[in-house]
Amino acid sequence: MEVSIRKRIRWRVPAALAVAALAVPASAGAHSTGADDELLQLAAAKPTKKVDVIVQLEAGKELRGPLRRVERLGGDADDPLPIIGGFGARLSAGQAKKLAEDSDVSAVTLDAPVAPQDVRASDIATAYPFAVNAPQTWNSSLPATGKGVGVAVIDTGIAGGLTDFKADDGSSRVIASAQVQAPS
Repeated sequence: MEVSIRKRIRWRVPAALAVAALAVPASAGAHSTGADDELLQLAAAKPTKKVDVIVQLEAGKELRGPLRRVERLGGDADDPLPIIGGFGARLSAGQAKKLAEDSDVSAVTLDAPVAPQDVRASDIATAYPFAVNAPQTWNSSLPATGKGVGVAVIDTGIAGGLTDFKADDGSSRVIASAQVQAPS
């Protein structure tokens, strides 16, 4: 099942981190207008074709101006995508190209469908132990307890009071958390 990039960003922040990392190279080859090559070609060939785009703002810029510009161009803006400092929008390819010329906009890229890679869970389950050298530990004469090992979890929210995170004495094993304020 294919899902668009911006919907995946909205649904799952961990997946969004990977998608945002992939989106950077796509905009790196952008022209001075901030529109990617595919959008420029589409705008030249079919300027009235409605497209879904991802709009990324220049660092420190507010959403208000670009959101109003989308409305003035006759498009519809979606909810903000704070993890990438932008938002999704639907407008014509020609209007999207014009939006890319806004001084507050860093990049406008077509919202492309994404699909899972052809990896079976059983492949991961069988490859993972060897990737982390677990069999060497399992076959070692020293007991592997995990004591003193810290694990970092990147998630949209961890409830440290849940059973999964409780230590033997009933306290939470979550020892620290950080919240990142999303750009407005």
